[in-house]
Amino acid sequence: ARFVARLTALARARLPHRVAARVDPDDVVQSVFRSFFRAAAGGRYAVEQAGDLWRLLAGITRNKVSARVRHHAAARRSAGREVPF
Repeated sequence: ARFVARLTALARARLPHRVAARVDPDDVVQSVFRSFFRAAAGGRYAVEQAGDLWRLLAGITRNKVSARVRHHAAARRSAGREVPF
């Protein structure tokens, strides 16, 4: 719970304006936690120092945002092709 606000702000800051209209930063953060807890249950992560967890979650967040931007920037669904009403 202590990282939710910071991760949401990080996701919001990294989403381009046009993509942000399609992608909710809260959804990105939920996906981050889902991925983290699934991998942690499998023993994939070992957090030893206090700042390690933040760096790990921030890295996952950056990767998730990048994937969403790539997805919404693809030629057929490019956010740049949208025309406002």
